[in-house]
Amino acid sequence: MHDLVQRLTPEKIASALLGFYAPHKPTSATLPRAELVELLENLPALSAAEHVDPVLVQIGKYHSDVILSQEDRATLAYIDDCVTQILRQTDLDFKIEAFIRNLTPYIAVMALRQGVQSIFEPQPILNLMNTLINEGLGWSEDLGILGEQFMDKIELMVRAMVSSRMSLEDCQSELDLMFSKDKPIFKKMEARLLDVEMKVLSRQKAKYYSAELLNQQMAGKKLPLFMIFVLQGSWYEFLQQVLSAYGEESPAWQKVTKLTEALIWSIQVQPDTARQATLMESLAGHIQAFCQKMNFDTSAVEACLEDLALEHEAIREGTPSSACDFELIKVEQSSLLSQQQLDASILADIREIQPGQWYLHDDKRDPDEKVARIKLILNWQDTMRLLFTNHNRRKVLHMSYPEFAQYLAEGTLKPLSPKSSTWEVIKQHLLTVVQGVQVQKQKESKVETPQDKKLVTREYLDRRKNEIMTAMKQHKHTAELKQKRALILREKAQQKILAATNAIESLRVDAWLKLPVMEGTLTPCRLVAVIAAADKYIFANRHGLKVGEFTKGQLIQMLIAENSEILDTGAEFENVLSSVVSALRDNKNKSYDELTGASV
Repeated sequence: MHDLVQRLTPEKIASALLGFYAPHKPTSATLPRAELVELLENLPALSAAEHVDPVLVQIGKYHSDVILSQEDRATLAYIDDCVTQILRQTDLDFKIEAFIRNLTPYIAVMALRQGVQSIFEPQPILNLMNTLINEGLGWSEDLGILGEQFMDKIELMVRAMVSSRMSLEDCQSELDLMFSKDKPIFKKMEARLLDVEMKVLSRQKAKYYSAELLNQQMAGKKLPLFMIFVLQGSWYEFLQQVLSAYGEESPAWQKVTKLTEALIWSIQVQPDTARQATLMESLAGHIQAFCQKMNFDTSAVEACLEDLALEHEAIREGTPSSACDFELIKVEQSSLLSQQQLDASILADIREIQPGQWYLHDDKRDPDEKVARIKLILNWQDTMRLLFTNHNRRKVLHMSYPEFAQYLAEGTLKPLSPKSSTWEVIKQHLLTVVQGVQVQKQKESKVETPQDKKLVTREYLDRRKNEIMTAMKQHKHTAELKQKRALILREKAQQKILAATNAIESLRVDAWLKLPVMEGTLTPCRLVAVIAAADKYIFANRHGLKVGEFTKGQLIQMLIAENSEILDTGAEFENVLSSVVSALRDNKNKSYDELTGASV
């Protein structure tokens, strides 16, 4: 591709653009190129409202009297198409896409001044577009206060650049500095989320495997009551600890599996009494030795060894404990273990996906427009699970490989990370233009008479006109849908903020909330003081010790992000106290008969 583009002269490019976009021949004087460049440089500052209009539409909106030359119109149409192709690589929020469209006139200026070939390389304006696209993949209107703060910083810099209050280079530098500061913070937040989730998932996995092992070994066996309690109590917990600490592929788990099997076998009536006697003699010692190698407290299991020894002694004497009926441990199908089979190639593709990819989750069947931008933070191949978070890095979404594959297949899940840079897309689109024109020329060359040749040309021009009109309608329709979605998300975000604000403002002293005062967990805290002048809410734990202070804004954001929970607003006690005091005042001058209802 690179070689072919390099061989194209400016004249060939201009000819290809004229042939592909087929602009009408102007009937009056056209705008000189120098004036068009000046118009384009000022175009981004003309509209304060968010829009995703192509350059030609913007010119028609703000400079309806301007007539462009065929060559300039074809160049601008090509630039508009290139940006459309760039945006089609992903699915940005309306606001981010508006930024990109607002930068498009600067690309047109470069193409007009230095030639179309100048934008086949990573120019500063294209780098800025790349930055905004890649950093804005996860942003949407419903992220609450944190999302607003993030976007406000970006908007401030971009607006300053398009209004000539900041240079392009300074805008890029400021954005790079901002994102470089955010990245380690986001990374730390993701690591914290993963740490908490991995512990939870590890416990779920250990519980499932341990229950499966015990159920498999205990099913159909006759066991004494005390041993049922031991196996489904202390030993069950012990198995979970071993698996959590060492993993299901470890020698430790293989060893404890054999010990479990031996333990249950040793207290059954066995035809091979000699082998049973040998095992009973050594089993407690093997368990004891194994426990000593563990890196966690094993005292609960070791305490049961004496009871095991007594049972073994009773078996030797021919007086084993009576067997009891029991139920197996109830095990729900672990969400970590997928039962659905995947095609080998699909499975291999999913396993290769690296963390850091962004996706748009948009279920068209959901009438509530629940759209989420999610980032993959863990591809846990051992359990065929994927973990995602959003831009705020406050919550985690779990998804199995089969769920992920199904969502991708039906279009509910869409990859957002662009496959090519802006300049690569521009270069590729020129090849599409050139190839389209070459195909048409080949058709024309096969026609013998001039009349037929004109007919083929006319058919082509009509078809291109229809294609361009259809593309414009499609763009307008897509823009309207995006704007509608953005407005719905914005409205939902505002409703969340309003609800959270009202909830926080309703708090009274002695209110109870669950707050993230300790990493990875929500702790019940009591509101002990509200200092309105300093915007401080001070909280203590159950022992009355201060554990934290937050501003109203922080509490509102934690509530929106589901990083806190109101247990009791404290208002109920205040209302009861108020009613008691009011009643005492009302009853102060009443007689005994009036208070007791004895008077008529």
